[in-house]
Amino acid sequence: MVNIVAGIAHANDNDSNSINWAFQVGLGDGFSIGTQENANVYKLPFSYTTRHLRDYEWGLKLKFPLTVGVYNIETADKDIDLDVLAIVPGIELQIPVRDNWILIPLLNFGLGKNTSGGDLQYLYSVGIKHHVFFGWKNLNFTFGNTLRNDGYFTDGNDNSDNVPLFSTYLDMRFPLGFNLLNKSGYLSLYAINYYYFDDVTVIDSEPIPIEVDTQWELGITFSSIPSWKIWFFEIERVGLGYRFGDGFSAIRLVFGMPF
Repeated sequence: MVNIVAGIAHANDNDSNSINWAFQVGLGDGFSIGTQENANVYKLPFSYTTRHLRDYEWGLKLKFPLTVGVYNIETADKDIDLDVLAIVPGIELQIPVRDNWILIPLLNFGLGKNTSGGDLQYLYSVGIKHHVFFGWKNLNFTFGNTLRNDGYFTDGNDNSDNVPLFSTYLDMRFPLGFNLLNKSGYLSLYAINYYYFDDVTVIDSEPIPIEVDTQWELGITFSSIPSWKIWFFEIERVGLGYRFGDGFSAIRLVFGMPF
């Protein structure tokens, strides 16, 4: 997977230790707008399939999301405004196990930085997911799991972390019966469970840090067959989701697959 991710950092180098970049690496594609903190992450999921499973025995997808993070975090001493950019290139390898079952190893590595200064962040993600496809009447279902480890480390100090994550998801898609932008239109309902093996401090704000260990996401998306394209980048879906659980919740504008 090729992935450009925005994390959180502070203009003051000492404050950057309170931010968990690893959680940001694992956020899904689209615009995530936090409901507690003024924390907004805009990730545009541009992607390109170099080998498609309909033409080859195995597939390969490159993803090029562009992400900008805009944050206002309240602390006991001050409010911190910051903008963050990062780039985490990688790949997704698609390996058919059966006609309706695909394994997808994924690997990402890249860089991130607060636009106003601070240390360079090295970001990574490695894992594997699988998709099982099945149908009933005019409904098409996708069930799957993802096991991944998202992390970061910093050049120049001991600030680092990794976040093991296991997610489970189910998607139900059915035809709309009319075209969307001159292509066959589809509507999908999806649900995702995010299970973090350890408690994750998303934002170490004061007086109460935002921490998560289990979260859910429910949403709706629209898609077409074939997929929409901007230049040669594929946009698989657009939609709206809501992520909630523990101390962090966000409204998500979905661009691309929700999982």
